[in-house]
Amino acid sequence: MNSASQQAKAYAVITEKKTLLHLQSIATKLRLHVQSISITEFAMQQVLEEVADTQSAAILFDGLILMIVDKGNIHMVRRLNGATDEDVGDEFTLEMERSLDFYQSEIHNALPEKLYLTPQKAKIKGLTALLQEKMLMPIEVIDVSKLFPGALRENQDISNCVACIGEALRVIKMGVVQSTRGGL
Repeated sequence: MNSASQQAKAYAVITEKKTLLHLQSIATKLRLHVQSISITEFAMQQVLEEVADTQSAAILFDGLILMIVDKGNIHMVRRLNGATDEDVGDEFTLEMERSLDFYQSEIHNALPEKLYLTPQKAKIKGLTALLQEKMLMPIEVIDVSKLFPGALRENQDISNCVACIGEALRVIKMGVVQSTRGGL
């Protein structure tokens, strides 16, 4: 997916100006300089670009939000109902199927080639098995350790940090991170 992601893109986030100014003033008081504004979907898009071996993929993350990315572009984001932190049922898979049907019929695209699950949400009882049984696409749980090979200590679980990892990867890819040799 990386070749398509290198094309120029523009995304817009709509919010009240006073909200952004308030957040900027907090950052300024903390002696931080705002270089960019991001949302979870951008971070998860970057994770997907790093792990996906297909051009069209979906990811299920953060409270069971379904996001579909095709050729490096976010095509759909939808919060799904029907799952709790402990259990998932047929209502959830029906909700997922309706979302994919909508994507296929209204956006006029083929279904994603693969569905990725963030590790934290994959632990919901029966989620991975149920999706493998009901969905017409391969399912894969993201191995967070592959995003930073060799950087994690043995048995270190950072599966609940996938969005933060995605944002770090996004910032690194954009070249925003600058070396601060010698500290701050």
